[in-house]
Amino acid sequence: MKLNHCDSFVIYRKPYSKEIHIIVGNWTDENNSHNKTGFMFNEFPSSNPIFLVGKKSLVQRSIVVEHSKKEKSPLQFSKEKYITTAKSYIELCRKSDLKKIILSRVISTKNNNANAFELFEKLNSSYHHSFNYLLNHPTKGMWMGASPEELISGNKKEKYSTTALAGSKKWSSNVSWSIKEIEEQQYVKTYIEKKLNAHAKKIDCESDLITVRAGNIAHLKSRFLFETSLPILELANKLHPTPAISGYPTKKSVKLIEENEPHKRSLYCGFLGELFDESVNLFVNLRCMKIDRENLHLFVGGGITDLSIPEDEWEETQIKSETLLSIIKK
Repeated sequence: MKLNHCDSFVIYRKPYSKEIHIIVGNWTDENNSHNKTGFMFNEFPSSNPIFLVGKKSLVQRSIVVEHSKKEKSPLQFSKEKYITTAKSYIELCRKSDLKKIILSRVISTKNNNANAFELFEKLNSSYHHSFNYLLNHPTKGMWMGASPEELISGNKKEKYSTTALAGSKKWSSNVSWSIKEIEEQQYVKTYIEKKLNAHAKKIDCESDLITVRAGNIAHLKSRFLFETSLPILELANKLHPTPAISGYPTKKSVKLIEENEPHKRSLYCGFLGELFDESVNLFVNLRCMKIDRENLHLFVGGGITDLSIPEDEWEETQIKSETLLSIIKK
């Protein structure tokens, strides 16, 4: 099979699974009950989902996914501008009700791989814990990623789950957390608890402030189990965007992001995955990149608080970029 930038498709693998699914069809903004694939994505900070209608099957052999189109590159922060913006956010966190804001940037590198599916296979061989995907939308572009962050998973018969994942450090076996990272994660946890208390029941914090590894990055994680009578997509849109990808308070953070980041996040920090009436597997779209014929554009970000050090925040985005750069360089 051969696919390119004109086709509508997704190829994906769920965390800890060996099965690779493929759907080729058409994207639509209508959640048609006859759509048996269930696959969807949305952009940041939009609550307007886009669904893929088509035939779902397992990948049994190698696929060729080529990108013959050169696209306009996303606008990028210089290091100086990124640090200046981080300093202004730190000052806002000290003097206003803003507690945290995510500052993201784009890192571009040469695309030396003619077949994007080969990159996807490398991603799968290196990252078993994440939701890995390769998708193309004729106008949104071709994207690939390995997300460690669950938005909502589960089914009606059993409980659903969601995760507060925040705080980032380079992985080591004895990683220690500062007040800054613990507070940063607490904003996310508090926000999710508030939303669940309003829209769910039988809520249980199954695990709290545990350290988890996502590739070369360590995160702090709290996981919630819950039940809800609310349609899952409606609940997902109430949770999204969490402070893990926007900031706190969320509305003020999103406004600052749209005013100050030179690039459009598009699919980065949106969410994607499977959504059915009875079950769901949705993930926040992190550790991702946009692909064109000549370049790979990696999207990375970090949480700014009143305790942030601007140069350290820049370095954190460099470390996060290694999730995909390590695959690209293989």
